[in-house]
Amino acid sequence: MSEGLPVLYVCHGDGGGPRVHPCRRVQEAMRAKGIAYDKVIAGHGSPMPWRRQGSRDELREATGEDKLPALKLPDGTVITHSRAILAWVKEQPAANQQRRAGELLRRSERPEFTPWRSSTLGFGCLGARPDG
Repeated sequence: MSEGLPVLYVCHGDGGGPRVHPCRRVQEAMRAKGIAYDKVIAGHGSPMPWRRQGSRDELREATGEDKLPALKLPDGTVITHSRAILAWVKEQPAANQQRRAGELLRRSERPEFTPWRSSTLGFGCLGARPDG
């Protein structure tokens, strides 16, 4: 597992379950936001305890819970239940927005960067002033 990434514990249905399945919804939301994470398939079989295959001892040891999905943050905080995880995801800045903001900042630091306004077209452009 990658250091510094949150770990998402999901069931055997993974991202291929029905659209309303909590594990799928959480994964889709994290992907849509561009949040990098490690994934552990921690539940096998049925959500009904008497029909499960194997135990959830490893999940309980890692998160303190036996419910899925569960998200363990790099600082050790554990968020369980899909609604709570989705709320956390919603609070996070989108990765592509962070990247774009950094790209615009770097672009604006270039010496040839000068905003200009076209007198013929009536609108401006961010970039190098055209010759002529």
